[in-house]
Amino acid sequence: MKKNFLMIALFTIALAFSACSSDDDNDNTVIPYDNLPAESKQFITDHFADYDITKTVQLASSYTVSLSKKTKSTASGGYEIEFDRQGEWIEIEGRNDAVLPDNVLALIPRSILSYVSQNYQGRGITEIKKETYGYKIDLTGKLDVELKFDYNGEFLAADNDDDDDVVIEFGNLPESSQTFLNTHFKGLTPSKVKKDNDGYDVKYANDTDVEFDLLGNWYKVEVEKDQMPQTVIALLPQKIQDYISSNFSSKKVESIKNKISTYEVELNGDIDLVFDKEGNLWNSNGNNNNNNNGQRLQFSALPQAVQLYLTEHFLTATTFLYAEQDDDEYEVKLANGTKVDFYIKGDMKSVEVLPGNSVPDSVVLGAILSYVKTNYPDKKIEEYEKKTIGFKVELSGYPELELIFDSNGNFKGLDR
Repeated sequence: MKKNFLMIALFTIALAFSACSSDDDNDNTVIPYDNLPAESKQFITDHFADYDITKTVQLASSYTVSLSKKTKSTASGGYEIEFDRQGEWIEIEGRNDAVLPDNVLALIPRSILSYVSQNYQGRGITEIKKETYGYKIDLTGKLDVELKFDYNGEFLAADNDDDDDVVIEFGNLPESSQTFLNTHFKGLTPSKVKKDNDGYDVKYANDTDVEFDLLGNWYKVEVEKDQMPQTVIALLPQKIQDYISSNFSSKKVESIKNKISTYEVELNGDIDLVFDKEGNLWNSNGNNNNNNNGQRLQFSALPQAVQLYLTEHFLTATTFLYAEQDDDEYEVKLANGTKVDFYIKGDMKSVEVLPGNSVPDSVVLGAILSYVKTNYPDKKIEEYEKKTIGFKVELSGYPELELIFDSNGNFKGLDR
């Protein structure tokens, strides 16, 4: 009996170890498309319905899906999408400089699209990647251009593929980065502090390396000679700390990466552990996808008032994509990137279109439409929102210009 118990225990430990060890051969596995999380498959159905799935790959902490056009034409080049293990997209890239579809561009703040349109005329967006600080945008064209924006769509930096490392003083780091270093590495003096268009890199004489993103949030802590500070380990969810202490108490934590949807922990002995943000260890099948961002609805399931509004103002010009219902509203997505929100009783809440397009005149109160055309003849209305005290209108261009009107359409001022 003891012998059997010992064999089971050894097998369990070996299984846990093999699931977490760094093994490049096992970190890149072709899988059936149906093995993707439901959220990923729904995303592809919603945004790439005209494309065939050519390859689905499971990586250590994510999935990648390759798409090609269903027709024989290969002019678009197809797309590559990376999803985290819960099914949420983290990167969308066009092959051969293909421009991303409008309904994909609608996933990011419109101010980003306005910035690109104004500053890089004639160039499209071929790649969007979520980073800890916000979005990294790659543009089409022979000259590589990467633009960085925060999650609100505010411009942070541009990377023209130059060697942009600049040595800076410690005091020029963002305040949050200085606080982090003074808290966890108190008494140590950095040997070099560098800034580039991706963030900040701080090195110490003992080969400790700390990286921060563009906003000063910690991204990576790596130690070689010394122990990882316990205060840094304590930043991880308690479930991760407990897992490491229970299964690898004799191992040294050499590196921690604080990524967009995961924590990646490296231990000595080439052991790589990947956890989600709640501290759950990824297994070979990924975590169950229990996220519910709203009930998905087809057009026929929407309230009659919503159907009539969409038919009157939109559906003759574009195609219904899908709708989601939350507790207090409906959010409708159209294939050209337009988003229309309704209150739960069916009243229109807001209309938002992509740069270059305009909210239909029929949607806008006559007095407001007249004011905009008279005072801003070169501008388009890109967002029209009904507020409790009136309306807010956002005009085209970068930075965005926001106008406030009362419920009768009288101009009240600019939204600062």
